[in-house]
Formats: sequence, C-alpha cells, structure tokens
Amino acid sequence: MMYLAARRFGRPVRAWMLRRPSRRAALAWTSRRIRRHGVPFVIAVRFLPGGRIAGALASGVLHYPLRKYLIGAGLAESLWATYSVGLGYLGSAAAGNPFCAAAIGIGVSVLVAAAGTAVQWVVHRRALRARAARRAPGTPPRTGREEGGDQASSITAV
Repeated sequence: MMYLAARRFGRPVRAWMLRRPSRRAALAWTSRRIRRHGVPFVIAVRFLPGGRIAGALASGVLHYPLRKYLIGAGLAESLWATYSVGLGYLGSAAAGNPFCAAAIGIGVSVLVAAAGTAVQWVVHRRALRARAARRAPGTPPRTGREEGGDQASSITAV
C-alpha cells in the first residue's frame, strides 16, 4: 500500500519526505541505491530498521516497476518469515531454557548483521578501488565521506 500511495501521490509524499533532514537523507540514500541495485536492494532494504517504509516510498516515488517491486518484496517477506521461524525452532530445539533460546536467537541475528556489514564493506572497498583505477593520474583521491555532496541532485531527481 505504501508503494502504491507513493506512486500515485508522489509529489505530496516527496514534499513530506523533504521536510525533515532525516527523512530527506533517507529518501536520497534509498533513491540512489534502488536506481543502482534494483530488486536485490528492494529485498535488502526491508531488513533495515525503517527500511520497509523508506524502501516502499522511494520505490513508489521513483515509479520503480510494480512487478519488480512485488517480486523483491515477496522474496524479502519469504526470507524474513523463514529466517524467523527457523531461528525460533532451532533456538528452542538447541536449548530447553527460554533464556538460552533467546540468547541463541540474538547471537545468530548479530552474526547475520555482521556478515551483511562485512559484505557491504567489501563491496564499498572494491568500488573505491575501481574508481581509483579509473581516475586520471595526479588527481587527489576522494573519500567516502564526500558522497553526501550529491545529495541535493539526488533529491531533486527524485
């Protein structure tokens, strides 16, 4: 519903998102990623805190194809349900104590988050190396902190 509302009423949604710096930054970040990664990003963003809303709004405002969005959202929900049920089952089977089962669940969740962060870090480092290899000799290197400089252009493009 969020996707359809944002797609239909994109201008008011965009105006609402641009009112606060935190929402503006979330929309700009999500917009850049969804343009670059597509369905894999639609899947991944649903696992981030607040990503379910930001991803749906950005997808709708950007008029990302409905079929691709539904495929990504459906896969993400299936993964989430399988992960949650499987983790609960394994945690309760491994430990008869509910506190041990909760500790196992939290531990596995932290490991999954750490693995996701490691993958993101490796991809970012590879992108920086590829960008440096394409750069002309003698130009100063850019840092990842300068990424926000294109925020205004990303927001206006949305």
